[in-house]
Parts: sequence; C-alpha cells; structure tokens
Amino acid sequence: MGCGGSSSAVSFFETTKVLKLPASLESAGEVEAFDYILSTFMSAAVIAQLPLFKNAFEAQGGVIAHRLSGQSPPQPQSYFYETKHRTNNRMQIEVFGANGTISDPASVKEQVFSVTIVDISLKRTNDGVQTYYSVGQPTLNVPGGALGVRVIKPLLLRVIEQEFAAREQLYAKQLVPLPAAAGGA
Repeated sequence: MGCGGSSSAVSFFETTKVLKLPASLESAGEVEAFDYILSTFMSAAVIAQLPLFKNAFEAQGGVIAHRLSGQSPPQPQSYFYETKHRTNNRMQIEVFGANGTISDPASVKEQVFSVTIVDISLKRTNDGVQTYYSVGQPTLNVPGGALGVRVIKPLLLRVIEQEFAAREQLYAKQLVPLPAAAGGA
C-alpha cells in the first residue's frame, strides 16, 4: 500500500535558527561547515538525543526506529530518511514513517502511514550556520488523513518546533558528534 509524497510547495512549518559549529569547525570554510550540518541534522546520533524519541537506534539501510515518548505506552515507529536532492548548502529529504520496529527501507515504504518532505538550506554567519528548515504538508495513508492533519496541526506544529529547538540546543552544547570520515575509522 503506498502513500503519495507530500508537496514541498505547501509549507506546513518553517523556521530559521543559527546552529553552532564545534570548535574544530569554527574557522572551517563553508563546504566543511555545511557538510557537518547536512550530514548530522537528520542522523540517528542527533535523533536519539531528542526528547520526543525514546531508545532511537539506526537499523539497516538508514532506518531509524524509536518509541514516541508522548504515547502511553510508548509505541514503536520506524522512519526512513531518503535524501532526494543535496547540494553544498541545501538538502531535501523525504521522510517515510511506519508503525512498528522495521529494519529496512523497503519495508518502511511498503508499510508507510505518513510521508513528509523536509527542506533544509544553509547560510554561513559569524555565529555558526543559519539553518532554514521547512516541513511540507504531511500526507497520511489513513482514511481521512488530510482532515486528521488539519485537526492535529496545532499539536504537530508544537512538536516540530520543540524538536527543532532541541536540535538547536544539541548543536549549542556541542553534543552533535562529527560525522565519521569517509573511508576511515
């Protein structure tokens, strides 16, 4: 069962924040600074530290599984973050969500209940990297999904804003690890 992608033309949520770079990258050029943000922003290492997600871990092929902390009892969900387009200072990601702990991207896409497009664009500043974050209108693969999104929009917006603020704090407190060097350990 499939779920059509959301339209990035319809912004559901957008914000701009300055993310602090680690000391080792403060004097680095734009390419290195932007690569750090784009490589880590949606990584399992960052998501696992966000308050909304409990016991997050990266499964095979980039799937991130976790338990949502806002549910009682917490229910397992799996997300696959597929990079659709990436340049030096921009990235577009399609986020596929499915219920349960699923370990591979194909299964997440097969069992998808939501699809959302995320756009990230960056600009270097004296204080770090200005990050523009835009979330497209989520598409839900459930009867009445569009109406459901409208009904819970205030809650979703609050959750997305809290998640972004938590990410901002992780970067500010230097808790985001540098990505592993390509081809090395």
